[in-house]
Amino acid sequence: MRLPVKFYLIRPSGDNLKATKEAILRGLALAKEENKKLILVVSTFSQARDSSCLRGAIGVTAFAALNKNRRVMICSVDVHLMTTKSAAEIGLGFQGVVVFLWPQEKAIRAITSSIPKLKAVIALEWQPESLEDWRRDVNGTLITLE
Repeated sequence: MRLPVKFYLIRPSGDNLKATKEAILRGLALAKEENKKLILVVSTFSQARDSSCLRGAIGVTAFAALNKNRRVMICSVDVHLMTTKSAAEIGLGFQGVVVFLWPQEKAIRAITSSIPKLKAVIALEWQPESLEDWRRDVNGTLITLE
C-alpha cells in the first residue's frame, strides 16, 4: 500500500534565511528518515548561484559544491540541485523528497503531479499567500515562521 505524500508549505515572515534553512532542514530530515534523495528545485541555476539565503542555509562549502556539481552530500543525504525544467523530467520512478525554493504555483503543480511516488514535497513561499490555493488542494501542512 502506497503511503500518502507529505506536503508542507513554509511561509516566511520577514526572515528569508530562516525560512530557507527550515525548508532545507525539514527536507533533509524527511529524506534521511526515508533513506531517499533530496532534490532542491529552483527556477534557474543562476537563482541558486546568487542566493545568499541558500548559501547561509547549507553553508559555504556545500553551497559551492552544489553550484559546481549540482550535487552534494549533506548529513548523509544525497542532495541534487535542479531547475523547474529539469525537475519536470525526473520520471515516474523517483521516490525521494523535493524542496521547491520560491516556486510559482503552476510549476509546483505540474512537477508534483508528474512524479507519483514522491515521499514529501516542501514548498518555500516567496510572496505571502502565493501558494495557499495549492496547499489547500493537497491538504498540506502550513508552517508559518515568526
